[in-house]
Amino acid sequence: MAKKGESKAQKALSVPVVRHFNRKETAWTTKTIPGPHNRSRSVPLVFALRNLLQVVDNEKEARLVLNNSEVKVNGVRRKELRFPVGLFDVLDVVQAKKKYRALLDNKGRLRFRELDGKEASFKLCKVLRKHTLPGGKQQLTLDDGTTLMDEKNAVRVGSTLKLELPARKIAGVLELKKGHVVYLIQGTHVGTVAEVKEVVEGTMSRPKLIGLQAGSEEFQTVERNVLVVGSKKPEVEIE
Repeated sequence: MAKKGESKAQKALSVPVVRHFNRKETAWTTKTIPGPHNRSRSVPLVFALRNLLQVVDNEKEARLVLNNSEVKVNGVRRKELRFPVGLFDVLDVVQAKKKYRALLDNKGRLRFRELDGKEASFKLCKVLRKHTLPGGKQQLTLDDGTTLMDEKNAVRVGSTLKLELPARKIAGVLELKKGHVVYLIQGTHVGTVAEVKEVVEGTMSRPKLIGLQAGSEEFQTVERNVLVVGSKKPEVEIE
């Protein structure tokens, strides 16, 4: 029997924790398509519009809104219901004249915060990898799938890039170092803003450790759990 392609739905009980909804109300939910964000850290665009922002009541209304080019993700009009929306993405509902940024709550679930015009003009992306291309050029891979050239070879893995939208030009670099402010994107303290107190370099058998302070609490976590959001204060509004 011939294959009919990948299913557009998945069991509600199997969806990642990033989706905030009652898994026992329905047996099935929409699955994201391959895109800029990992499936375990993103939600379909229709889910964001219907369940989180509640700007539409059902999938039929969401399809109509998207087909009329009334929704932008990071400055680009999107029409695919299952397009993945993830951390720090800027979602623009054109007709309502409202813009939102995707953040995380203290349980690792995606939430949205309404933005003003200035803050909606950029997003933050973490540098995950760095490759040397033929000719000695350096290519950066970011956490949303973006690849950029590092002409000056000045950006380190683990740093955060401030990207202008929709052009995705580098407007600034935030390094992971003592005194800078980070956002916890995984782990026990997910959704928390903390100050870097210490950076302990990793070894062959142990990842890099980051010493942090959030209020009066001090703790350590691994480097993959943090994303730099500012030097003295966050570049984006978190609360």
